[in-house]
Amino acid sequence: MLACRISPAKAHNASTGLLCAIMPHPSPFPFLVPRVPPTGGGLANRQSRVTGVKPNLKRFAPMTYSLGQAAKATGKSKMTIQRAIQKNVISATRNANGSYTIDPSELHRVFDPIPVLKLPEPPPDPALLKQEIEFLREKLAERDKQDADKNAVIDDLRRRLDQEGEERRKTLAQLTALLTDQREPLRRSWWPWW
Repeated sequence: MLACRISPAKAHNASTGLLCAIMPHPSPFPFLVPRVPPTGGGLANRQSRVTGVKPNLKRFAPMTYSLGQAAKATGKSKMTIQRAIQKNVISATRNANGSYTIDPSELHRVFDPIPVLKLPEPPPDPALLKQEIEFLREKLAERDKQDADKNAVIDDLRRRLDQEGEERRKTLAQLTALLTDQREPLRRSWWPWW
């Protein structure tokens, strides 16, 4: 169901000073939608007429740097920033009082911002540290035991290798003794014919 339209002259609401129009709505009951009168300025006039309070226009202003703020944001001197503006490396707007207004994106296109320092982490809980120390001690004891086992195996293998080497030398000496001629040489007489 569509509601009929009322002309703006008849729909003028005297309490708010706004023009209203009855708009089509899916429900059977139309509602009033406030309209800004054709006479009147921008955002400040609109909001002051609706709420009766002037808005804070600073929150709608874009963020900009002054020369000093730009120097602090980049870690450069004010003179360096000013030279870059004069050489048209950075675009900036000169205000009526002689100061500069610099767009942050334009400034950081040329100069890197100062990195934000991270705060040190708070000290961990002492109970948690004690648990971690105990865990590390257990791991260290386990590694020491493994090292001792490895050293014992290495010592046993060295001892066996030394025994086998000694046995091999003895066997080689015995074999050499068996293969060499152990007989006494024949005695020759001093007389060649005898």
